[in-house]
Amino acid sequence: METELKSEPLTKYIHPDDQSIFADMLTEQELPLRKNRRVEIRFLHHQGLLIHSEIAMSTLQTEDRGLQYITLISDITERKQAEQQLSLAASVFEHASEGIMITNDQGLIINVNQAFESLTGYKLKEVIGKTPSMLKSGHHSEEFFASMWHSLRQDKHWRGEVWNRNKSGEIYAELLNIAAVQNRHGVTTHYVSIFSDITQLKEHQHELEKMAHFDALTQLPNRVLLSDRLKTAISHCQPSEMMAIAYIDLDEFKPINDTYGHDTGDLLLIEASKRMRNRLDKHNELARLGGDEFIVILNNLTSASQCRKILEELLDTLSHPFIIRQQTLTISASIG
Repeated sequence: METELKSEPLTKYIHPDDQSIFADMLTEQELPLRKNRRVEIRFLHHQGLLIHSEIAMSTLQTEDRGLQYITLISDITERKQAEQQLSLAASVFEHASEGIMITNDQGLIINVNQAFESLTGYKLKEVIGKTPSMLKSGHHSEEFFASMWHSLRQDKHWRGEVWNRNKSGEIYAELLNIAAVQNRHGVTTHYVSIFSDITQLKEHQHELEKMAHFDALTQLPNRVLLSDRLKTAISHCQPSEMMAIAYIDLDEFKPINDTYGHDTGDLLLIEASKRMRNRLDKHNELARLGGDEFIVILNNLTSASQCRKILEELLDTLSHPFIIRQQTLTISASIG
């Protein structure tokens, strides 16, 4: 191999894109006021690899006033690869759509990216040296955060949903990933948090859950939620207490619906639901089965007369006229 190198010009092994750099270096060495110079040149390895190198060149004048070139070539491939990795990491850090926050081992913020600034409203200079608790919304208990830190210390990572507060005071939901960064001795030196705003997703999820459990017209619990709450009421009923389930049907509703139209009928159902709901306390439940049919669950009763009194109040509140679209409408109700 050494013999091959002696018989070949160095330019044979230099990457084509770096040939001009090396030529300029040689030209400078031939000038009267030449000086030592260092440049980075890429070499093509005979196995096809690309070798990054740093070349330091100086010249020595021979007795016949010729020039000898003294060239020191250092392999800097690992350094260049590390620089490229750092550059890539920095690019990902700055251009990621997720918010990224880096803290030291004490939990003090040392850096955030642009997405963090956009999502929270805080600039880097406003959060440096502070703890992530500046974003707390008050939605989570101390036990929640204690469990988070326990996972970080034991498992070196944590993932979950967190409700935080941005600079303008708005509360938002985020999907948060936290990882502990350790040195070669296994000691945690930093924590890296990556989060994305999932507020709209949570709102959509809430709407879907509402649609699944609440009547779209009256916003009362539907059959599905009624079943769950009935099971809960039965399981919580004490031996010294009573509970009652009453079926309520609105009389004269169908003629009104047929005469004045479904829109008026819907408004009547909404108002009737509000009246009944307002007559019940927080311990009792009102649900709509469908059409003009409702179910009432009465809890914490001490006597049958107490139950009768509540049901009579419901009938009474429904017997008063309703004003719907400037029409005076009267209905009654039957309880079974």
